[in-house]
Amino acid sequence: MPDKWTETIPSESYKNTFQRTLRDLDLIVKKEKYEFEKKDNKVFKKRNSWWYEINQVIDNPYLLYHHLFVPGDEANNKKEFLIKFTRQYEAIQKSFDYPTIFRRSLRLIENYESQGYKIEKSLVLQTDWRLIVGLGSESVLETSISLHPLYGFPYIPGSAIKGIARSFALMLKNKDCEQDDIDKINKDASIDAEAKNIFGTQEQAGKVIFFDAIPYEQLPELKLDIMNNHYGDYYADTTGKVPPGDWMNPNPIFFITIAPEQKFLFFLTSRDQTLLDKAKEWLEGGLRDLGAGGKTSAGYGYFVPLNSSVFEISAAPKESGSRVQQSQFYKEAEIIDADSKPVKVKILESGEIVTVGKFNPKGLGLTNGSKILVEPTYDKKTKKIQSVQYKRKAD
Repeated sequence: MPDKWTETIPSESYKNTFQRTLRDLDLIVKKEKYEFEKKDNKVFKKRNSWWYEINQVIDNPYLLYHHLFVPGDEANNKKEFLIKFTRQYEAIQKSFDYPTIFRRSLRLIENYESQGYKIEKSLVLQTDWRLIVGLGSESVLETSISLHPLYGFPYIPGSAIKGIARSFALMLKNKDCEQDDIDKINKDASIDAEAKNIFGTQEQAGKVIFFDAIPYEQLPELKLDIMNNHYGDYYADTTGKVPPGDWMNPNPIFFITIAPEQKFLFFLTSRDQTLLDKAKEWLEGGLRDLGAGGKTSAGYGYFVPLNSSVFEISAAPKESGSRVQQSQFYKEAEIIDADSKPVKVKILESGEIVTVGKFNPKGLGLTNGSKILVEPTYDKKTKKIQSVQYKRKAD
């Protein structure tokens, strides 16, 4: 007999009614890994890990993600579950008849034409990098993702689409004001009359309908991602006496994202063609410059067009050899010191050297010389750039 070996056996212990129900339906089976050690001619048995395995093929990602994870006494099982989820999703991709669902969605939208509506269904954009929508939604896994409740595919809710277009409209109409003041200014109907007609208020309905954005022609790829808080004790401290330090234990949190270069189709409809065109313009600008979903300050959620017809905020000329047009809200910058903390960049327009807070260029595959778009904060008195925030890659 060796001094140490392991074996994997099914477990019959289920902790609550939900787990027993799943077992009775033969949907899951709990497995445990034990370690055996021989010491003083005696064999000691110790469980060192456990996990649940899905015992049947589940072809609905929503059901799989939100209803078949069984909480237990080890947080590591969340990571294992998410790994198994992505693998199961890849298997579903191969057999899922999404083209039929896509055509059905188009027919439903086209039915609005018979009721006198104008339809916008040509706005197809792709993710510039990863996208996560619904990260903070309620979930037993603590991190979530927006999945269609009926079909299970990733989508962007219409409420989020409307919010992106509205935020971009406010930024355009109040470009000289601080972000915290926008809501106050927006209460003046004379300033935002066009936006109120499109988005509505508590007193009147909006005249443009924003539908859920769905994957274009095929299911998007999903990727497992991680955010790792190294200074949990420091951020949780309310006394101000705990400094951040390398001795603190990191707290890795795993979550699911939509992969880069995944295409989405955005639907809008209205009886007023002028308002419909303006809403499309604002939506495209918002998706490109503000992003969708969570973690946009880290580069997630930005969209790019499939062709060269890009909505630009201003008509500033391109630099020679560059594919980027300068926005009047965002500035193009070059990373000059990716290793410094905070990272140093040079604003190409003015030559100013500034720092970027909460920005990890290496995590985005960026190095010294890489071009990025940043959002500047100006000193109210001197009008000079005080600090900048990373928004997205520039090329």
